Amino acid sequence: MILVAAGGRLLAQLSGAPAASPASTAGSRLIRFKGRALDSEGKPLAGVAGVTFAIYEEQSGGAPLWQETKNLATDASGQFEALLGAESAAGIPAELFMGEAPRWLAVLVHAPGTTEQPRILLVSVPYAMQAANAERLGGLPASAFLRTDATCGESSTFINGNRVSSAAGRIAGAAISANGANTGYLPVFSDGAGDISNSSFFQAANGYVGIGTTTPAFNLNVISQSDPAAVTVEGYGTVGVNFIGRRARGTLAAPTALGVNDNIMAMQGRGYGATGFSPGSRAYMKFFAAENWSDTAQGTYITLATTQIGTAPTNTPAPERMRVTDAGYVGIGTTAPDQMLTVAGAIHSTAGGIVFPDGSKQLSAATGTALQAGGNLVLAAGSSSGTAGNVDMQTVDGQTSTMSDRLLIAGTPKAMTGAVPMANVFSVHIAAGDAAGGKVKFTIVASDGTNYAMETGEMVYLASPVQMSCAVVLSEYAVAPPTYTNTVMGIPAIGQSGSLNAQCMTTTFGGDPGVIIFDTAPTSFTPTTHKLYYTIENQSQSALTLRP
Repeated sequence: MILVAAGGRLLAQLSGAPAASPASTAGSRLIRFKGRALDSEGKPLAGVAGVTFAIYEEQSGGAPLWQETKNLATDASGQFEALLGAESAAGIPAELFMGEAPRWLAVLVHAPGTTEQPRILLVSVPYAMQAANAERLGGLPASAFLRTDATCGESSTFINGNRVSSAAGRIAGAAISANGANTGYLPVFSDGAGDISNSSFFQAANGYVGIGTTTPAFNLNVISQSDPAAVTVEGYGTVGVNFIGRRARGTLAAPTALGVNDNIMAMQGRGYGATGFSPGSRAYMKFFAAENWSDTAQGTYITLATTQIGTAPTNTPAPERMRVTDAGYVGIGTTAPDQMLTVAGAIHSTAGGIVFPDGSKQLSAATGTALQAGGNLVLAAGSSSGTAGNVDMQTVDGQTSTMSDRLLIAGTPKAMTGAVPMANVFSVHIAAGDAAGGKVKFTIVASDGTNYAMETGEMVYLASPVQMSCAVVLSEYAVAPPTYTNTVMGIPAIGQSGSLNAQCMTTTFGGDPGVIIFDTAPTSFTPTTHKLYYTIENQSQSALTLRP
């Protein structure tokens, strides 16, 4: 071949490799190329130079049809010689030169600042033109000698129709017969002779595909009579096996974004009853969109459902039992968990108990005691609506199996309203005949927004014999914020004008012994808030009724 630039100037000489023998056809697909390796300033690169050769359909631009990179030895003037296509066992693909379009060779020397040299047009040498003519016989394409009609547009005088017909009659057809292959089935070769029969795959008229069934009820319906029935997918490598469900609104031609609470994917379980399969799912795991989706917002949540024993069949899906929110919160018995684990109901640990973060602190399931080297066990009252709740500890009477309060810490104070003195603001009822005893600790506070008064006291009681005592422990009055703070206040002496006057007295309620705590308002200001905080301890084995 000769390489010629667009202006016709000879740039380099290419020659085909020697004719190859039938056992070495790749040799005829090599192009010998001689050129020079120059740097960005036009100086020769002596020694070894990296050169990339590429063949294009265009004189400039476009994508390469073929390319190859070589490290070539160069002499002092930068000259080198290369066999293009030698990096591949098949040489340069022959199909690159089968069309009528021109081919351009690009050369790029790997040196700082160099660019691709002007592309060179590949032009056939005379013997290559003769090789192209060998693709035709007498000027006719090979297809002209495979036709017995006169519609090919070429002369048909070279066709011996009798010989073609005789040769076609001697060609043996394949021994294939439809041996039991029915409509709708994907056929399978049933023997070595080429016979076909039904496979396990069946396609219904609606496009549903069944394996082991001719009445598929879903896009893919698999029925297996083996036990256990299983679908196994094995994966090898580093990624593993994936089951992916993709969901969009709209249609295949025009999909649209998911909306909040759209079901993305579900794994359901249905079983057979006395006469048929359950109409709805009896257990499932579902994946939902947690928001209206976009390309930048794609939150999700997961739900799990089961069906309680004895539930009649229905089309209604099984009720949700567990939810994992978009934030990773887990809810059991609730659809709105507000912590990492939220349980709507009792928690029963049969072994192991509750282990705290440091690992050494554990609440034993067997004894209910805290096994720890130190620290606090905090029992916090709920505050779901902004109102504090009580902390109530209970035990069961071993004889009557009655749950009884043992400690009640009131989180919500009792507001003291009405005429002064305010009697019967707190009472403890003890059942007649019981020997219940315990303590009531209380704190009464009053404030008008500027002045602050507080009084604490303690009542000790015993039901049989009835013994009750109540004493004021501390009385304080000062100018302070209307709510509790840790600020140290200047506390006046007990009994100073403005202090509260808490009192305790014994009484009975329907024949049952009890105690009353009441209070008078401060003498130096009119309170706008007047509240009672209290703690009740039941220090006996008997049950009592706590009535704040």
